[in-house]
Amino acid sequence: MQVKIAGYNVDADLLHRFKEAMKRLALGMDAVDVAADLNLQEALDADNLTPETISAAYARISRCPESVSELRRSAARSVQRARKSNRTIIFDYGHNSVAEHAVFNVDITGISRLAVETVEGRRLMSYTEKSQRYMALNREYVVPPEIAVSPFKERLENLCEDAFNLYQRFLQKIEGHFGEEAKYTAREDARYIIPLACAAQLGMTGNARNIEHLLRRTLNHPLSELREFGRQLKEQAEKVAPSLIRHLEAEHFETEDFPQVYTGKIPEQEVTLANCLEDVDAYTLTGMIFAGEGLSCEEAYNKAKNMPSVERKAYFQARLKDLRAYHTLPRTFETAQFGFELLVSATAFAQLKRHRIAQLLALPYEPKLGVMIPQTIKDCGMEKEFNRQIAAAEKLYQIILEKLPYQAPYALTNAHRRVVYFQANARELAHLARLRMDKEAQWDIRRIAGMMIDAAQAKAPLTMGLACGKDEFEGCYRKFME
Repeated sequence: MQVKIAGYNVDADLLHRFKEAMKRLALGMDAVDVAADLNLQEALDADNLTPETISAAYARISRCPESVSELRRSAARSVQRARKSNRTIIFDYGHNSVAEHAVFNVDITGISRLAVETVEGRRLMSYTEKSQRYMALNREYVVPPEIAVSPFKERLENLCEDAFNLYQRFLQKIEGHFGEEAKYTAREDARYIIPLACAAQLGMTGNARNIEHLLRRTLNHPLSELREFGRQLKEQAEKVAPSLIRHLEAEHFETEDFPQVYTGKIPEQEVTLANCLEDVDAYTLTGMIFAGEGLSCEEAYNKAKNMPSVERKAYFQARLKDLRAYHTLPRTFETAQFGFELLVSATAFAQLKRHRIAQLLALPYEPKLGVMIPQTIKDCGMEKEFNRQIAAAEKLYQIILEKLPYQAPYALTNAHRRVVYFQANARELAHLARLRMDKEAQWDIRRIAGMMIDAAQAKAPLTMGLACGKDEFEGCYRKFME
């Protein structure tokens, strides 16, 4: 594994000075004269190419009469003073939002798909991951340190090698059965047999406050792979901005939700609407009236509750008449909430977890919950081989589970399932529908998203009336406006 700070924000005035120096040098000007004219030595001596100066400057905006530009210049002249200011304001006074002005870009390579799920669990960060759907996978996997020094090391390595061998056969079989144009379908479906130990890579962007949250979660995680990730990230971040990351000791509430196994019953269906108010449309309508008519909450609710159904629909139509497929729903739709219990494969979960403006609680993978087998695997006559590899993965999982329960899921596959609680407001749920119900969406998450939207529309036909895939929006919009 390698974690590397790839970039961070620094003061633009400093960048301009260095950029100007490069231009003058390129024109053949004397380096000594350029350095003196632009006062580069002062900038180099200050060692101020760090986001800490911006955080320190912005922290003083509310209490200092100087312009924000002057505050930035002052902070850039003394990094040590800026760091002292950050420590006082962020950690002594508790104004943590100041740390949000420092932003980091991070390269992450050689991390397992299992560990990625924790890394990408931070809500207010950005991630772009190498796709197993569009890219043919290399024979790369992670043997975690706990297993590397155990009797299970060779068995996990053999399982991964067998899985990648089978993955290659699936690619050939699916393409041979459906034609060369099915190469993306082959990659999409063959990956279901790959273990969660498979190596991944991603780019991550986050501010210092959320980096600190991520470090608390990973430095104290049961998986040593994640603790190593946290150690490397901490080391890299502290080199750049030591004054912005400090509170890394996890509280009990931050580590207690690491169950070793799933002990609940098997859900009867893949999607269950578990939490939803009665008459959701009335609450969405209340938000519209409150925001648009200047009435109190009580007055808006009473008006919405007593509005006849025909008038309700007309009210929704009037507010949504200019909506297009690329728009988000108005913020008033955030008043409606839907909670789902989901039974999803690791493949579907990898896409679901990207919708982070939601509440997402995921329980451990569990073999008794079954697996998702792609139809193409069945159609090309490879189901028996698929099931044989699944059985081998589950056998090794059970063996590892007795000694290393947190590490056992490394042996499970992208086909294995887990129980998830997903709660989102109508605005976010409609966004999920646009992306995951579109014809270009991956079939597994498209099924799950479709069932979620069907359940939500049954309870809130007006609020969720325009929740659909991008490709279906125009037809859905015309029908809604009838």
